[in-house]
Formats: sequence, structure tokens, C-alpha cells
Amino acid sequence: MEFRNPLSSPLFRGIGYGLGAAALAALLFAFGVHVGYRKAAFASRWTERYERNFMGPHPKTLRGRFPPSAMGSAHGTFGRITTIALPELTISSDRLEQLVVTDARTTVRQFQHTRTPADLRVDDAVAVIGAPDADGRIHAKFIRILPAWPTIAPDGRYSPSP
Repeated sequence: MEFRNPLSSPLFRGIGYGLGAAALAALLFAFGVHVGYRKAAFASRWTERYERNFMGPHPKTLRGRFPPSAMGSAHGTFGRITTIALPELTISSDRLEQLVVTDARTTVRQFQHTRTPADLRVDDAVAVIGAPDADGRIHAKFIRILPAWPTIAPDGRYSPSP
């Protein structure tokens, strides 16, 4: 009687390949779940802090410890454009002016549309994210053109900005 090695049989080899493929698929699935979880967690945290990231801290969080003029942000700013002399912009808000420098790598967005720094206009409301330099300027990496801010009438009613 001849004894054959069961490890060399086609059935055993097929089962081994099947288990290996299933293990690889499970590993890839686990990696995808991990990446998806990280992306979802980042998006959730970004959404929770969206207003604070673009509009500055909520007044109740500081409880009057610092005057608004002392709260400049080194990595970004928001406000209205007061002067444009490309590649430089001056952004004003809360008695604070920031000089912003644009370059070819600066991304300008308005809603879903990509714009250029030349499309910016005086009195546009913008949020700027960038990197500070030694001269106190912000080198803009991203500029978001915000919708017009409403104005508050003396009687407390809101009206759209012109």
C-alpha cells in the first residue's frame, strides 16, 4: 500500500490557498476599517470645531481674561479685506489688522468653487489659514471667501450686508 503525503494533495493545497486569501482579505478589511475610523474621527472633530477654527473663540470661553486686540492668531485670521496690493492683503477684525501674503500655492475657495487671489475684493469676508513669518505676516495656504455677514440694526433685527 502506497502512502501519499496529504500536504501535497490538490484539495489540501486549495484549502490552504483559500484560507490564505481569506486571511489577506480580513487583514485588508481591518486596515480599511482603521483608516476609515481615523478619517471619520478627524472629520467629526473638525466639524465640532469648525466655527471656532474659522470664526475664533466663542466669547464665553475666555470670560474676559484677554482683550480682543491681544488675541491675534499666528496661523490664521478672519475678517474683512481692507486693502489689496497683491501679493499682500490686509485683513481687519476686532480692532486687529493682519498682513497676509499670497503666492502661487495659495488656494482660494468660495463655496465649492476655486478662485484666484486676483478674484478677492475689498470688503470680502475671508478666513485665512497659513504659516507665520518673522515679520508678523501670514503666508496664506488657504483662503475661504465667506458669505456676506449680516448687520444688526439698532432695534436688534438682522439685515443682510450689501
